[in-house]
Amino acid sequence: MSRVVSLVLVGLMLGLTASSAMNAGLVSAGSTTLQSSGSAYSKFWELLNREASLVVELNETVNTTIVQELVETSREGELNAANISALIWESLVQLRASGVKLHYTAQELREMAENISRNGFPDDVTRELKEQGWSDEEIEYLREYIADHANDMRGDFDMGSFLGNFSTAMIQVGFKYAGYEAWAVQRNYWGTTKAPDMSDYDDSNMMINPDLTLDWHSLHEAYEANDYSKMYDEIVTLTSDIQRVIEDANHAPNGSVFKDSYYWPGALEAYNLTRQAYVLLQSIKLGNGDEEVKWLLNGKVMGLQSALMVDPKKQQSSGALPLPPRPIGPIPVRYPFNPPVSIRSDYGVVSVKNVDVVVDSIADGSFRTTFGLP
Repeated sequence: MSRVVSLVLVGLMLGLTASSAMNAGLVSAGSTTLQSSGSAYSKFWELLNREASLVVELNETVNTTIVQELVETSREGELNAANISALIWESLVQLRASGVKLHYTAQELREMAENISRNGFPDDVTRELKEQGWSDEEIEYLREYIADHANDMRGDFDMGSFLGNFSTAMIQVGFKYAGYEAWAVQRNYWGTTKAPDMSDYDDSNMMINPDLTLDWHSLHEAYEANDYSKMYDEIVTLTSDIQRVIEDANHAPNGSVFKDSYYWPGALEAYNLTRQAYVLLQSIKLGNGDEEVKWLLNGKVMGLQSALMVDPKKQQSSGALPLPPRPIGPIPVRYPFNPPVSIRSDYGVVSVKNVDVVVDSIADGSFRTTFGLP
């Protein structure tokens, strides 16, 4: 409750600047933004309700019309979520650039609430609320609400952190839409499944799906070049080609497929990951410069590489793997460095048999290590 009141208070003391900045940010996002400032947020609720209704319908019966409607609605939702995430981020950038105060202590918040309780809202705040459609009765109710909860605020509040987290939360909403899109595909193609004879396939010699190798290489090249615009185009193409493979293959349990030449355990997962990557790339395309988005994109591309792996037919197990993509931006270090890694590649052979990490000394909170290759 205190966090809600803090948000309301800070938003009001900023003269609803966050709302105004969001409106301005949508315009500056460029022609690729499909929605006006008002419709972006109203569209959010419209899509959410439509998605929920279609999910219920498809859960009750598999109907190709409903499947297609759910896929289309999910894609609209992905775009809408990416759009709003970019808007919120641009709002935060504009607020920081304006120099307005974004961090308030609990004491400052209580004093603001007490002042509103005694004197009502400043004229500019009242005017802004009325321009947004608030009635006098609603404005008075808001004043009473703040007065009633003035003593509930016991912690600081930072509007910058709030908006940053809110922007990331909208990305997660986009991921949810991507999940429902993948679920619609699953309902459409995996109604009846057939388990392959796994003795025919070599799971010790996995390779990138040969039907998608060119797509992967194109995406990988754009990834290495930090070319987000090209990555966007390539991820859209990859989604389409994955769907084509899914349509033409035999469907096995757990979202896997198989053909005469390979078994693909991660088919449905790969489809889902391309749509999640789409959300991130769309948000970047619309102006979201948050480093957290690039961190998330790293993870999705790495996951996609794994999901694209197939078990080839044993007599066809001589395929080669492309180089794993180089991370974009910061990537967390994961320990330990064992087990050994061996990666076959079209570009040559990279083989790391072992890495020893020895802590030489620890003193005054710092440590020295030695990395050894045999």
